[in-house]
Amino acid sequence: MRTRTPSAIVIAAMALAATDPAPARFPGAIVGEIPLPAPHVTGMAGDGKALWVADRKADVIYSLDPSTGSVKAEIPSPGFRPVGIASDGDHLWVADIQSAKAFRIETATGKVTREIPLPGAYPQGLAHDGTHLWIADRGEGKIFRISTTDGTIVKTIAEPAKGVTGLAWLDGWLWAAGRLDDEIYRIDPDRGLVVGVLPSPGPHPWGLAPAPGGEDLLVADCQDGKIEKVALSGGDDPWVRRDPKEYVLDFTDDVWNYGKDSLDTVSSHVALPVDGPGQEILDGPTYGAKPLEVVENSVGQGYARWLFEKLAAPGRATVQVSWKVRLFRADWFIDPREVGSSIPKEVKQ
Repeated sequence: MRTRTPSAIVIAAMALAATDPAPARFPGAIVGEIPLPAPHVTGMAGDGKALWVADRKADVIYSLDPSTGSVKAEIPSPGFRPVGIASDGDHLWVADIQSAKAFRIETATGKVTREIPLPGAYPQGLAHDGTHLWIADRGEGKIFRISTTDGTIVKTIAEPAKGVTGLAWLDGWLWAAGRLDDEIYRIDPDRGLVVGVLPSPGPHPWGLAPAPGGEDLLVADCQDGKIEKVALSGGDDPWVRRDPKEYVLDFTDDVWNYGKDSLDTVSSHVALPVDGPGQEILDGPTYGAKPLEVVENSVGQGYARWLFEKLAAPGRATVQVSWKVRLFRADWFIDPREVGSSIPKEVKQ
């Protein structure tokens, strides 16, 4: 699950050079790439043996080697505008926007063995959860769970964002690709709540499918013509940093005595920042005048203290501290299944 800091929203996506032996793993990281046989992909599914992709321009369903992307077979699309495909393990389902139907086909022969009506006027994306199909409809802004027997709607949830194009079922979650916001959403299928958001690796995500092994998600992009493997977990920290910027921070605390008499004592306290998810201290603190002491308070916050005695009137006491820092935008990723029992129930939900 991704939670956003109040100061910034960060999307983390990273592609490492081919010379790197092992790409860094963190939620949203690109850890692999598979070429597409055609650039107009509008659906993707895996059946454990092959990766299937639909091409809306060629009206063809391709069977790909999931490791290399090489074409193993081609099946004519049962409709003229395929907009989603899913596998139930034995058959391939193809959603067609022109006929507003889903077709069940035999992968060996391409023969249509069943067709069911789809709800809504603009179906896009398709997923199979082991029992039912999930279909998104951009016209109504909803995602429907439907019977594979006759298309009866058994559940309806709201789309996580406008422009949902791809759907996938992985590890008990419904995943949805949003092409307008270029994000991938993890949805609790029971409540329809978004419990996580990842960046799309490309500008027009459409097909989604579990990667072999079930740890990662494959994202096919209709614009850049490739499939990228996106990590769903990993990393030593529950956050990801992006957009580093270096600054020199100067802090000045001025105390002026405008009275008639001198001040016996003037005390100045400056909190000292430390490394955190959104910042690194590269150098410092550098003091203009040495503090009397550097201590920690009861909650572990370090601070420097200055003490000035007999500040004349009129008079001025100045404290200056500077740091060289690197600041980041930080995204937090929390798997809802790993939330501890100490979290209040309403927050955990």
